[in-house]
Amino acid sequence: MSKIFVQYGRVVMVDAGEFKSKVAMITDIVDYKTIQIEGPEVKRHICPIKRVVLTEFVHSTETPVTSADCKKAFNAEKFVEKFAATQKGKEVALENKYNALSEVEKIKLNIMKKQRARMIAKVACK
Repeated sequence: MSKIFVQYGRVVMVDAGEFKSKVAMITDIVDYKTIQIEGPEVKRHICPIKRVVLTEFVHSTETPVTSADCKKAFNAEKFVEKFAATQKGKEVALENKYNALSEVEKIKLNIMKKQRARMIAKVACK
């Protein structure tokens, strides 16, 4: 079991709200249910812990993180690229790609998935 704690410098993925699927860093801890986050595509704001997903990446610091430190850490340690390489990052990228499709493209994709499933079922039954 991994030990991932809420701490200064912990990289998180926003799971709900305006910045859904964006990567940010915990810059300050307000109380046991609320944190302050900031990231490349996320403005500095306070949000509840239940709206973020903690990742294994952390910028080592003992004090609250300033905006300048946050920008330096994201540029130097490439947290966005590291997150994109994880399983959760790949799932988010796939979800964003699907959401970018038009309704007609989504229908065509679902038809192709059904056809593929039928072909696999035929081969499996033989």
